[in-house]
Amino acid sequence: MRTLRSRLPILVAERQITTGKKITQKDIAIQTDLNESVVSRLMNADDVQRIEAATAAAICEYFDCDLGDLFTFLSEQELQQRKHPE
Repeated sequence: MRTLRSRLPILVAERQITTGKKITQKDIAIQTDLNESVVSRLMNADDVQRIEAATAAAICEYFDCDLGDLFTFLSEQELQQRKHPE
């Protein structure tokens, strides 16, 4: 079974490189009108169990990206390797 993984940390890193400015989770939360805990979950979770459409839309609008830029699929094997590296 494949699982959904957030690419938010990658989007943040790319934005920081292009702007030369540090972006915090609080910055994202304020600009998107999302709770900071929601942003934190997307920044730190190995897999995304569920996400509200409005949340995904707000983040995509902030980063000027599509859903495919915000999420990727991992196979069960890839997820296990991330959780238990050899």
